[in-house]
Amino acid sequence: MAFKDNLKIFAAPILILIVLVAVVYLQFYSQPSKIQIVYDSPLNSLNPYTYSDFNSSRLNYIYESLISYDQNLNLLPVLATSYGKIDPLTVEFKLKPNVKFHNDADLTSRNIKEIIEVLKTQSNLSEILNTFESIEVIDDLTFRLTLNQEDPFVFHKFTLIPIAKFQKLDNLEIAPNGTGYYKFVEQSDNKIALEINQNYHSTQPDFKSLDLVAIPQFAKRIEYANLENQVVALYGVSPETQILNLEKFQLLNNSDQSSNFILFNYASKLAKDKSFQDTFYQIFKSIDFEVLTSSIGKNTNQFLAKGVFGYNPNIDFELQSLKDLKDSAKIKKLQSKEISLAIPAPFSKFQIFLNELFQTLNLNVLIQPLEFAEYNQEKLADYDLIMFGFKADFADGTSFYNAFAKSDSSLNFSQYSNPQIDQILEELKSIDDENQKIQKLQTLAELINQKKLGIPLFENQNYYALSKDFSLKTRLDGLIDIKFLKAK
Repeated sequence: MAFKDNLKIFAAPILILIVLVAVVYLQFYSQPSKIQIVYDSPLNSLNPYTYSDFNSSRLNYIYESLISYDQNLNLLPVLATSYGKIDPLTVEFKLKPNVKFHNDADLTSRNIKEIIEVLKTQSNLSEILNTFESIEVIDDLTFRLTLNQEDPFVFHKFTLIPIAKFQKLDNLEIAPNGTGYYKFVEQSDNKIALEINQNYHSTQPDFKSLDLVAIPQFAKRIEYANLENQVVALYGVSPETQILNLEKFQLLNNSDQSSNFILFNYASKLAKDKSFQDTFYQIFKSIDFEVLTSSIGKNTNQFLAKGVFGYNPNIDFELQSLKDLKDSAKIKKLQSKEISLAIPAPFSKFQIFLNELFQTLNLNVLIQPLEFAEYNQEKLADYDLIMFGFKADFADGTSFYNAFAKSDSSLNFSQYSNPQIDQILEELKSIDDENQKIQKLQTLAELINQKKLGIPLFENQNYYALSKDFSLKTRLDGLIDIKFLKAK
């Protein structure tokens, strides 16, 4: 009897333990060990220094930077443990210890020095790094960067510099070697296979293998995602995608932080006239871009997209009406004029829409599609109106004003000039305080609305499909990071 009682005493905790082990086992094995993300276009290079958003969003799994952005686009140390300015022209970094590249080499300050020196002359990041003068190695985990001029974006620039170990840049095309939480395995025609980095210096992702698949053909891409159980995310979809399996996927979107706009050419006597500007402002503000683009575009009254540092929430938008404009004296005055508009070549469907719109107003507007390489001051000098787009560098709007509104900028296609704007841009070079900086940027937004730089049209919405078996909080700029993907 005593033996049976004792057996019951031991049996109860054993049963509880078995149940707990079973629960843990089921939780662990309910997650797939391999997942896939499907894209609408192939990767153009495995070299992380072939810089483009298109490339970087995929290679972020292999490579890391000293500093990155958190999900709200605040600066976040990754391979650095600390960083800061010693004086206006000197910054110091301390590196995270015990970080290894995928080939087991240690990350050191000398690696960073070698990378910067190569990139300044041998990559398309060289223009971004033009304020970097020299790097001094203090010890294995400490270095100092000397600038040749004050640079308010110096820390943001480090978010764009993937840290890699290489003898020659070209070697990274066939043997990617970073510190990221996934390692390169192989590349086929439409797939890059990655596996988990067992020596990763921080928390590892939940999935052992990740395939990055590219299927340019729309129908084949959707069909593949519908049938393949390992697909967790899919790019190249829109609200009009009818063949997507909505029992398997949820359709999500957010701003991709890019915007499209019309610039007035101030070298044109016609375009710098206030009556001309007011008339075309009303014409373009009558277009419902959300309807026209099937919700991929969202109307805006600002040159910066929502979420970009410097966006001014006090500048509202509402659709204008063409009803009172059609027979107005302003329109009749322009009906005898020859007006020219340059638009990017990919906007061919928008060109068709605009031709019909201008015909209803009896306006003689010649629309000329141009390739990106043709967008320069010499080529655009003869156009009255210039359509262009912008995606914020470093999630900060300062680069927009420096490019398109600063008097001496090579990208100032509109020949726009405003001494007050030039002065504020000069002041921004030495402002680090974020509250002061955003006040200045929002003042710039108001100034270019008062003396019209042009006409903001729409900001782009990024659509993607996410498996309903997973949850994921994307970054404000739309980046999908597998570290934040969780099985439900």
